[in-house]
Amino acid sequence: MIEGAVNHAVGGGSPTAQTRLAEIKHIGEGARDYISVAKQWALRHIECRLEAEVTHLAALLSAAPDLVSDERDPRPRKSKAH
Repeated sequence: MIEGAVNHAVGGGSPTAQTRLAEIKHIGEGARDYISVAKQWALRHIECRLEAEVTHLAALLSAAPDLVSDERDPRPRKSKAH
């Protein structure tokens, strides 16, 4: 279930984080010469957040088999000392 949800967010649904990032970059390329410096920074902020989201979701997708395995057969956990 988690793998399907992450896969949807990374590349299996519409719009995906990758699609949104590509759209924002495309818009930015055409708009940068016509917008203020503040708006350029705001646009770059959106790009950075989407890049981080894509990276995080790809890492989560890579970790999905370990996550599922751990949920099915949890490894022993250390108990907290009081």
